[in-house]
Amino acid sequence: MHIVLSLLPVVLFLAALYWLDSYKLLRISFVAGCLVLGALTAICCYFLNTTLQDALGITLRDYSRYAAPLVEEFVKSLPLVFFLARRRFGFMVDAAIAGFALGAGFAFVENIYYLMLFPSESSLLVWLVRGFGTAIMHGGVVLAVAVTAVALTRRADRFRLIFVLPGLVGALLIHAAFNQFILSPLQSSVAILLLFPPIVMVVYRRSEAGLERWLALNFDSEARLLAMITRGEFSLTSAGAYLQSLKIYFPSEVVFDMYWLMRLHLELALKVKGLLLMKQAGFTPAPDPTLDARFKELSYLESQIGPTAMLALQPVLRMSRKELWQLRQLQKEKTTGVQAADSAAGE
Repeated sequence: MHIVLSLLPVVLFLAALYWLDSYKLLRISFVAGCLVLGALTAICCYFLNTTLQDALGITLRDYSRYAAPLVEEFVKSLPLVFFLARRRFGFMVDAAIAGFALGAGFAFVENIYYLMLFPSESSLLVWLVRGFGTAIMHGGVVLAVAVTAVALTRRADRFRLIFVLPGLVGALLIHAAFNQFILSPLQSSVAILLLFPPIVMVVYRRSEAGLERWLALNFDSEARLLAMITRGEFSLTSAGAYLQSLKIYFPSEVVFDMYWLMRLHLELALKVKGLLLMKQAGFTPAPDPTLDARFKELSYLESQIGPTAMLALQPVLRMSRKELWQLRQLQKEKTTGVQAADSAAGE
């Protein structure tokens, strides 16, 4: 019962986060990997906290109040920085799930450690507080860091370390306040349970509303532009006129490659929107066998064009790196599903 009370709540909360996501672009294996990374950060924090407490020469109570939140939130945020720098999250919801999984992995190790440290502690209330209070707090604060950083990155369309700072400061304040024991442990747990679910619901609603606006605004315009390219009327568009103006600065063969790159971006942008709409409607389309070749062509064209010309082309490109990641994730998911079905049929 102690194990169940201390570990099960955070598992159920993580499962609910994943289930509520309409698009499920994060694969289960990635979420499991975040749990493992979170567990590893807890192990690192154990050794760091032990070393720092001895070096500072303060009591465990004072260290837990003032130093432990700083160390633990900083270390828990390191995997997030890596994922954000690699543009691993397509939507705000993806960041929320991954962030909570990292915190959940941390909470698993911490609660198991306390179960081993106090095996004779028979009070169910203690483990209830650790399961519904401390564990949810660890997951929730990392979730907040991840969501805040993704929101700031989206506005700038480029990740910078400074984007992690606002969420990290908030996480430190919440963790430090929790460790001050101003409220009783039970009251703190209730406060955590009242605080984080509404935040999560706001994140999910904003993420899905933003996606729906993006789909509605861009799908029709991109379809019309692609139709004009197909009919040979691209030069009549503002994007076509802009591309023509670049002939003054770049060789004709580079401008030709830029034209094909823009067309390929446009086709892939429509592809990802179509797949997301089908996924939202509950359909599971078969994987597109041409996507791998298109990604290879995209990489080849980018290398041929070069960084300077790519910078000049950015104003008219119809697909961001984030959207390309979304398409790759959807393609991986479909490919995995087909492979699993083929394997089952073979057996």
